Amino acid sequence: MDEKVKKVALWLGLICTALGLIIFIVWIAGVRENKQHLKICSEVVEGFVARYERAKQKHPFGDNEAYRYNVTEFSAVYQYVVDDTTYESLSEFSSKKEYVKVNARVAIHYNPQNPQECFVPADPYNKSTGFIVFSSLLLTMGVASFVKVYRSKNSRNSTDFHKSFF
Repeated sequence: MDEKVKKVALWLGLICTALGLIIFIVWIAGVRENKQHLKICSEVVEGFVARYERAKQKHPFGDNEAYRYNVTEFSAVYQYVVDDTTYESLSEFSSKKEYVKVNARVAIHYNPQNPQECFVPADPYNKSTGFIVFSSLLLTMGVASFVKVYRSKNSRNSTDFHKSFF
């Protein structure tokens, strides 16, 4: 393996491994935050998606009117009843399309001391499958890159991996 290719492979491996670890750490932080929410919001009630509200307007090119465009995103508004009082909560997740149908039933965890404070585990914002898949892919690519460089560096014949260990 050429020295230049080895350097590129090492850098690629380092970058992939670092990104994979960062994404994995962010995922772990999200899992911990969800567990904290579930400790505080210990009571569960059935609620539903009442409606969607416009979440925000994005203007990626600043105030330049020639290149300005709007992308409208929507967030679900969850509604639930605790002790004959109706509460609403705006999702932290926003999307260009409805990710849960209006009137869909969802489990809502709320704080018994402050029922206005709630947590919706079914909210896409709280799902983490993508984090695990993406970080695993990056970590695998990074480690594979390191192994490839190590194999070519330590074996006389880069096609015979076993010779490098014996």
